[in-house]
Amino acid sequence: MLPLINSLHLADRPGLRSITMSIEWQLYSRWNGNQVSTTGYSEPLISCDGTSCLNEGVCQNIAGKLRCFCPEPFHGQFCQLTSEDSSFEWAATEIVLLFIIGFLVACAVGMICCR
Repeated sequence: MLPLINSLHLADRPGLRSITMSIEWQLYSRWNGNQVSTTGYSEPLISCDGTSCLNEGVCQNIAGKLRCFCPEPFHGQFCQLTSEDSSFEWAATEIVLLFIIGFLVACAVGMICCR
C-alpha cells in the first residue's frame, strides 16, 4: 500500500480563519513483472489535526467522518456560521415594496374577480 496525501484548503469571509484538511488515501498496488499496477484505493482516512474546525470548534473523527463540535453562537460543518449569518433582516424599503406589491396584486385580483 502506498499512502497519498491530498489537501483541501477552505477559506471563508475576512475575519474568520481558513482551514486546510488533509485526507490520506491508501492506494493498493501490485508488482506485475517490471511495473507497478494500481488496483484500487480504500476509503479516505480523514485526519483531525486541530486545524479543521473554525472559531474554537473541536474536531472529532466519528465513524470515519469529520465532525466539528461548535461553541455558541457558531454552527455549520466547520463552525463557520453564526446565527447572524442565517437570519434575514428586513430593511424598511423592502417592507414598503412588499406592501405595495401586495396591494397591487390585491387590487388586480379584486378587479378581475369582483366585477
